[in-house]
Amino acid sequence: MRDRTGWPLCAGLVTALAVDFGHCIGSLPLDLPAQWGRSHDELFRLALDNVRRRDVRRHSFDSPGLPGFMLASEDHTINSQVHFLGDHLGAHHPAGAIVALPTRRTLLCVPLQSGDARGSLERLHATIGFVHDFFNEFASKGEHSGEMFSPHLYWWRDGALAALPATVSSMGRVVMPPEAMLKVLLAAPLQPTVDA
Repeated sequence: MRDRTGWPLCAGLVTALAVDFGHCIGSLPLDLPAQWGRSHDELFRLALDNVRRRDVRRHSFDSPGLPGFMLASEDHTINSQVHFLGDHLGAHHPAGAIVALPTRRTLLCVPLQSGDARGSLERLHATIGFVHDFFNEFASKGEHSGEMFSPHLYWWRDGALAALPATVSSMGRVVMPPEAMLKVLLAAPLQPTVDA
């Protein structure tokens, strides 16, 4: 459901309509759809179709022990690929994935497995450090200041996002996973059914 700024994905993260002029991208004024005789929802569906068709490069992380991937592009709307993350994962991940959107042209994703709480928590721990270092290194270069997007992590599952509060402090990496995430990670893996 749309609010005054756009379509909320989760706490602190909103998808909004924008116009791509090629040399720059600008947000769509709230009254413009009505002037065009179109609804916001109609334009949102059209925008998502446009985003889905964008060229995106997929790369594995260079971080040892982190079985994730990065979506990157020269396109300033790469973060909108989060709407199609299920397509990019390439397999069903019942526990979802950890997602980061550190820059406008980068989406980081680390798939999780249910029934593997220890492995998932180790990946979460490694991801916090990786995103923190990536964000800080990129942000320290003055020419990239306009590229920075979000230092936060998110939990993606079945097309929905939830904020994943995490930080790196002097005491180390600190994370407070949502209760629903912990339940999924601690659940026993699904057993395949066999019919006679």
